[in-house]
Amino acid sequence: MSTVFDHLPSRLFFPLASVHREHYAALLLIYYRLFLEYHSGVERELVVAAFDDYFRSLGSIPGPEEESPDDGIELDDPKYTGAGSGSDVSAGAETPARVDRGDTREVASGFLRRLIEYGWMNEEEQQDFARIINISSYATPFFEALYRVDQGIAVEYESHVIGIYSSLVGDAARDHGEHAVINAHGHAR
Repeated sequence: MSTVFDHLPSRLFFPLASVHREHYAALLLIYYRLFLEYHSGVERELVVAAFDDYFRSLGSIPGPEEESPDDGIELDDPKYTGAGSGSDVSAGAETPARVDRGDTREVASGFLRRLIEYGWMNEEEQQDFARIINISSYATPFFEALYRVDQGIAVEYESHVIGIYSSLVGDAARDHGEHAVINAHGHAR
């Protein structure tokens, strides 16, 4: 019998279990909101710019992860950062005195590259050489779950409140009150 993990990349959940899980979760949500706007995928530059804005808003660059699932992944790989060569961002101080736009952009590219490596997203190059970031098909339900959690529990209860109200005040409640109460009770659970 196969398990869920037979169908998912082995490192899919590493970002959400790492030292920087808050950053990864925030970045996944940032990307998902962009994806909801651009259903056919988001240009890589837009994703990096949004991630860069996130890191600049923090006022500091995340430090290196010790004993992390990211060990062995190079932050400054030109394939993902777009730079010819770069310095190892993770080798610097944990919180620099000031945040340089170049530093945050490099970190943003590194985090995006890691999310691609872990299997949350994939990157494709189009005929015009534009690089598009898409959600991996198996990651879609996890993006949706993160998004729903981020929206808050109130959204989840809203549909139940409407269901209870509809059950108790609808025309069917007048004719078959016992069924209306049973339906309302089901929504209240």
